[in-house]
Amino acid sequence: MALNDSRRHFLKTSGLAFCLLNSIFRSRYALANSTAPKVYLFALPNGLPEEFFWPIGNGRNFKLTPTMSPFDNLKPNMIFYRGAHLGPNNQNNHNANWMTLYTGLRPIGGNVLSPNSYKFLGESIDYHIAKALQQRTPLAMIGQKGGQYVDTITTPGKNQRAITTNDGLAVFKKYFSNTPQHDQQSAERALQSRKSLLDFVRNDLSSIQKELTGFEKEKLEKNIEAYQRLEQIMANKVNQSKSLCKTTNPPGGTNYYDRARGHIDLISNLASCNLIDSASYPFAADAHPSVGHNQDFHAFTHQWHEIYTGKDTAKINQYSNQIKFYMEQVAHFCKKLKSVNVEGGKNLLDKSIVIVSSNFALDSDLKNDHSNFKNGKPKGHPFLIISGEGGPLKTGQYIQEAPTQINHCKMLTSILNAAGVAAKGFGLHPNSETLSSIV
Repeated sequence: MALNDSRRHFLKTSGLAFCLLNSIFRSRYALANSTAPKVYLFALPNGLPEEFFWPIGNGRNFKLTPTMSPFDNLKPNMIFYRGAHLGPNNQNNHNANWMTLYTGLRPIGGNVLSPNSYKFLGESIDYHIAKALQQRTPLAMIGQKGGQYVDTITTPGKNQRAITTNDGLAVFKKYFSNTPQHDQQSAERALQSRKSLLDFVRNDLSSIQKELTGFEKEKLEKNIEAYQRLEQIMANKVNQSKSLCKTTNPPGGTNYYDRARGHIDLISNLASCNLIDSASYPFAADAHPSVGHNQDFHAFTHQWHEIYTGKDTAKINQYSNQIKFYMEQVAHFCKKLKSVNVEGGKNLLDKSIVIVSSNFALDSDLKNDHSNFKNGKPKGHPFLIISGEGGPLKTGQYIQEAPTQINHCKMLTSILNAAGVAAKGFGLHPNSETLSSIV
């Protein structure tokens, strides 16, 4: 083979090698870099007092309440949406609202005295997204141990419930044990091996650089630059594998505070390692002295009118501490996502959609308020959405609109479209379209 033919052959094969190496590397070791946003659903039990939850102000000029202060550094990432309405005025219907949050559908059957008799009428948005985008089955963890109220907020479909677990250790073992592709040392060795191959190819390219002229020299220089960029990407991935995708301590703890924080850390680590595409987590109604609330939390929700109008400062502070504890866990989760850098100068929160809600908006004007109406008019159900700045969602605002069930379905439809699923509607309103205030 002539020298010129040899050079041309080498340039062609080196370019092909670069493409193959780059493809293999990205598919095997990309950490949390899927194009579709990941979706995480949280729910708080027994209702949210409006005085604790809703910001002061409106639009982009709003201030968080002391209870919501854990999100102070995340205001540009937040949307408070006060326009959704969950349905009929069935007093004290914890389960029906709990199961309506992320499905946009009222459950069928059931009654307050027999909570587990309620049946989901259709799939929740996390399962809908997973099916539409062919993602992995959503992870459904729960904070409580089961009992009076339904233990899941998501469902794969009609008359079904998501398979849930509150066993953080079992989830830890399932995802992290015997998973060599996410073992730090083996990942590092593989990355270093590919880097050595690149060094060999780049050195050979450099050795013939002096013999080339014109177009061939220019093409060779571009190949060398491309190899150098790939080397830098690999170096970054080695650092990421050290700090992000690693087996942490399994969740444990003897009290609810430690157990809940362990669950939250576990879900965020699974997200960082790109082991899950979505997750849901309803918090437990457990009250623990470590958060300053050593009384019956559920009873407080029924007594909110008397506590607030009676200016019972001690109980108001205890109740605020309990809600703040839940919010601290979600804020901690979001900040962990935000600390994970991914490709394109983004972080993992930029590629995530986090939704927080509860089964009631508690109004201090109403006695024993566990309903969806006030004076015959629908309430604005509490919804908080957290995502990246400059993404498909218009973050950094407090939106107040006339509450309707259509708006609830529009909000869920907006989430679907933001997550990459083209949808005209969802739930009770399959043609509701999206909310222009959110997307």
